[in-house]
Amino acid sequence: MRKRLSILIIPLILFAACTRGNNKPQENNKPQESKVVEQSKPAEQNVKVEEQSISDYYPFKENTEYKYAGEGNEYAAQDVYVDYIKDNRMQLRVKNAGTTAVRVIERTKDTVTLVGVRGETYHKEDLTNMAKSEASDILLKTPIKEGNSWNTSSGDKRTITGLDKSILTPFGELKALEVTTEGKDYIYKDYYAKGLGHVKSVYTDKTNKEFVVTTEIKEINENSPIIEDIKFFYIKPEPTEFSIVYNTKEIKIKTNEEVKDYFEKYLKTVPSSKLTPLISKNTKINKMKSDQEKGIAYVDLSREFIDEMNAGSSVESEILTAVANTFGSYFGVREVLLTVDGEPYSSGHILLEKNETLKTELDKARNFSTM
Repeated sequence: MRKRLSILIIPLILFAACTRGNNKPQENNKPQESKVVEQSKPAEQNVKVEEQSISDYYPFKENTEYKYAGEGNEYAAQDVYVDYIKDNRMQLRVKNAGTTAVRVIERTKDTVTLVGVRGETYHKEDLTNMAKSEASDILLKTPIKEGNSWNTSSGDKRTITGLDKSILTPFGELKALEVTTEGKDYIYKDYYAKGLGHVKSVYTDKTNKEFVVTTEIKEINENSPIIEDIKFFYIKPEPTEFSIVYNTKEIKIKTNEEVKDYFEKYLKTVPSSKLTPLISKNTKINKMKSDQEKGIAYVDLSREFIDEMNAGSSVESEILTAVANTFGSYFGVREVLLTVDGEPYSSGHILLEKNETLKTELDKARNFSTM
């Protein structure tokens, strides 16, 4: 039961919102201007009919942080950030007490779909091109009218059960669209408010109706980039050898910003004159990504990384270990496949075979701030 509940809670607490201020929901929840279409009737007269848009209930908003309060389960409270908005897709980073996961949402004129999920993702990586699968799930579907229903990816029935429900949240009293998902053992109600997005969900166990889990919006913060503490590794010359040290930097990353730009910046600049930068000033990070299933990070650097290194074989080996530590620690993996302009790493001292990886040696590095 707990495993099934956790699977239900996390994917359905997905939303995007658009508001100004955090404590005036009545003002910020004003309906957006409705579109109107001309519709003919048999009596040959034209009438104006309101057209409910999915984007009204599921807007995309960059650089916004959404905080949810939760009751009934330790994972019900969540913080959600917008990593990317690209074309008709949005990538969310969802944090709860147990994990951080990425959700990719696709919005068309007629549907809002959960394209896919990648769990245990504690870093920023563009996954908006994730392919749809049998697990992709429609969260909202037109027409926006009471009684409209469709099946979830697991075969359960999902229905629009209310158009203007009054709900109470820590954010305030709101009017919301109610969508009910009914399975064999549970009932799940989701609420979407115009201009705000997903504002509340309530899970009820059919066999034990006292077992209720609620997640509801309590705070919406605009201009709030996600904050990450990233370890950057450097080389420290010693009297008889070189050592690897790291310095932790707080990075504020906005929606659609590439984290590799920050890596490039902070690997070229050192926090102390006692340290040697890991890459030269002309080196570019062409790409950085990970395969979490294989446990490998992929990093491609420009040719200047080798040409401007100016190091002997022993120092070069330390530099490569520091590279592995830098990208391995960020992506949470133990191996890094390093290439230079798309080719296997090859210098005058060290040659890596195709698909040969570098291993992290995190225990070998020291925290520079404590030295």
